[in-house]
Amino acid sequence: METRKKWGGSFLAVIFALLMIGGASFYYFQNQPAKDASRLGEGNLGDWQKVSSTALNASSNLNTSESLSTDLYNNYLDLAQSGTFTALERDAMLADLAKRHITTPAIVPIINLADLNASNTASLDVYVKLFAVIMSQASLVKKYEVAVFTESVTAGNIHGTPALQETAELYKRIAASLLVMEVPVKLAPQHLEAVKSVGALAKAVENMANWKGDPIQALTDVDTFNKAQVYVTNSMDTLAVAIVTLQKKT
Repeated sequence: METRKKWGGSFLAVIFALLMIGGASFYYFQNQPAKDASRLGEGNLGDWQKVSSTALNASSNLNTSESLSTDLYNNYLDLAQSGTFTALERDAMLADLAKRHITTPAIVPIINLADLNASNTASLDVYVKLFAVIMSQASLVKKYEVAVFTESVTAGNIHGTPALQETAELYKRIAASLLVMEVPVKLAPQHLEAVKSVGALAKAVENMANWKGDPIQALTDVDTFNKAQVYVTNSMDTLAVAIVTLQKKT
């Protein structure tokens, strides 16, 4: 997965772009009918590496769009009253808004150790080489997903983004290949997290690909994608450590 040019990205900068370009999103916030937040699931996000337990209890009678719009306006007013403000101060304000208004949907596939093709006789060398070949397919993604999504949002595209859907399908194929490959039993727990993290990334990208025009949803989709990226990175790092440890024992 290291062949992929960029796992990270500036979530704060994207928030700023999605909310503020042309003022269109702010106008959208102020002209949408009230709608209750839906119950998204049960659980606790907690550690991003354990995002497989992610879901939220989000029952509220608040108009989320109106609430975010009001907070955004008031926070910028507070900053402006100080005369000038730095990009760092602006980003800190936006980060606080994101924390208070954005919820993350459950995106991780429901699979467990029994679903893996784990074997006591699986070759560690073959496993490592096959894993590398499968993961190298991620290098086919040439443009950072959030950059593609930002372009789609700022262009007002509410009919789907084919490039992002293609990326989502690629990640789905990678996750499916990881699921069926033979895995040494001692690496099964770490391999399972790798499979689930790539599956979560696929779903996060698919969510962005299917964006329908709601700025709140755009923020949620980017936040979800960033968390999925961290999950992938952490799961890969954990698996790498487990592989090295096992290699030293053989």
